[in-house]
Amino acid sequence: MEKTPKQVAFLMLENFSMMAFSSTIEPMRAANRLYGRDLFQWQLFSVDGGPVTASNQIQLTVDGAMAAIKRPDLIVLCSGLDVQHIDYKAISKILWPFASNESVSIVGVCTAPYILAKCGLLDRSRCTIHWENLASFREEMPALLVTNNIYEIDGNRMTCSGGTAPIDMMLELIRQSFDQDLMLAVADQFMHERARPADESQKMAEHVLTSRQSSKLAEAIQIMQNHIDDPLSTNEVAEIADVSLRQLERLFKKYKNTTPQRYYLFLRLQQARRLLLQTSLSVLQVTIATGFSSQSHFTKCYRDLFHHTPGSERKVMRIDKTTALDEPLSESLNDALEEALDAARR
Repeated sequence: MEKTPKQVAFLMLENFSMMAFSSTIEPMRAANRLYGRDLFQWQLFSVDGGPVTASNQIQLTVDGAMAAIKRPDLIVLCSGLDVQHIDYKAISKILWPFASNESVSIVGVCTAPYILAKCGLLDRSRCTIHWENLASFREEMPALLVTNNIYEIDGNRMTCSGGTAPIDMMLELIRQSFDQDLMLAVADQFMHERARPADESQKMAEHVLTSRQSSKLAEAIQIMQNHIDDPLSTNEVAEIADVSLRQLERLFKKYKNTTPQRYYLFLRLQQARRLLLQTSLSVLQVTIATGFSSQSHFTKCYRDLFHHTPGSERKVMRIDKTTALDEPLSESLNDALEEALDAARR
């Protein structure tokens, strides 16, 4: 007996990620082609039925307004930049009637898990979000079970970190809904050499590269990242990583061209910037969340690195995006961090 095609409703939100959207819809298209008939059918919706612009400025025409979503098997929310500015209340009214229906899966890709969480649709589910938003998501939603995995399927709630990770999530959905052979055939279409499991961590490339350079350096950086709100001394980092302080300093100089102290401060200030841009936390709350002893010290360090105060960051970012959220440590950034550390010592 042939299965009825799964009906998929894509809810496209302004500044959505084209990569994440394509990585979600293309495996379904390929599955249809390879199987010889429709296994999936889809429609695109926006909040008001008008065109939606992706973060790459490509405009997408949709089939209707979100109020027209009827009898879906999956509702897939696609978002991207500035997700915290999206009015989630209107979206919540559309999604909640489907929330209690176990036959309907509600899916959030890239930053859309933030919207699902604001709607109260992830309260008892494991979830994930794009790594750039993880810190702010955990800070704003402390009761949620948030993982660093590339995707999570927990009952009829599916969340995905974005980028190409939706390919892996959709391959798993194809395997669960149809069979392993079809999943493998779809993966081959995209030269996707393996379907990554849900519990694979995000941002593996950087970690793998650092691990190849030095496993002890990678371990030290992970220790620092785990202690952003309660920073350790360099001696403590070295002790936990089981290396001498001198060896730790040599590793950071060789592979990161900086000192452990500067790198640690850089991680904390990057985290602070994400929290300022992706949450409504006050400057004092961000100060505490990133382990600074006083707001004045935090402000001085922040200004030295980013050339404006934490209080003005939200205004500045709208007109100046020259410094990426994860800009690598350049010589100029190294100098700025040294100034901040000098100020802290005085």
